[in-house]
Amino acid sequence: MRVGLYQSNPTFGDVKRNVDDAIDALSSASVDLVILPELFNTGYQFI
Repeated sequence: MRVGLYQSNPTFGDVKRNVDDAIDALSSASVDLVILPELFNTGYQFI
């Protein structure tokens, strides 16, 4: 099994853009499982 990790720089509150960016980035990945950060789609960052 090939596992991929995805890290991005999401835009706070722009769920559609964040999800679309992830889909674009991962569309060519040759993996069986992708690990995404919790809350990546909302752009929320703990500071």
